[in-house]
Amino acid sequence: MSIVFGRRALATVVASLLTGLSLIAGAAPAQASSTSFRTWVKDPGGRSLEGITVTLEPGGYQQVSGADGSAVFSGFPVGEYRVSATAVLNGDCPVAAGQTLLLDRYGLEFTLMMYTANGEECPPVVEEPLPATLGGLVMDHDGWQPADGGGIVTLQPGDLQTTISEFGWYEFPGLPAGDYTVTATTPGGACGFTATWNITMNGYDQTVDLYPQAATCP
Repeated sequence: MSIVFGRRALATVVASLLTGLSLIAGAAPAQASSTSFRTWVKDPGGRSLEGITVTLEPGGYQQVSGADGSAVFSGFPVGEYRVSATAVLNGDCPVAAGQTLLLDRYGLEFTLMMYTANGEECPPVVEEPLPATLGGLVMDHDGWQPADGGGIVTLQPGDLQTTISEFGWYEFPGLPAGDYTVTATTPGGACGFTATWNITMNGYDQTVDLYPQAATCP
């Protein structure tokens, strides 16, 4: 048995077939390849730099480097990009970095080195010494055991004073860096006993034991 279509029926069948093909093609569009990359931001000395804004062009996309100096960009079409970063290190040392990348679908990992305008490393930061504590024992006049209290220790400059404890200990906390003179005065003898020591505080706790000797009477 054969089936014969009229012109109108045949046109309807062809249109239906074309519509079906269009729907199939629309259901599976071609997928563009995407890529990603990771960069480690470092200074010329190889130290990782945290908190540096890294910019990707075209698009103006930005990421901030983490504690390990890394910044990750993902989900971009393959192609050519320019990655760059600028920063001011140590408070007054401007640095910059830039690199052109040709990214394929396999991604990339690389180091972004930050240099000064003349290609040198920023000078190191000179940190101010932290306040520190000066303390120690004040010995009795024979030098065999700590004084049992009753004396005074004075620190200059600043005219600071503290009382010698019953165990012979004195202490001056929170001293800025600098040169000091510490003097212990204990009772006894004709005019008491005294000991003086000069010391430089440089941000570290220091111990100075004092051995008073008989003071000269006025």
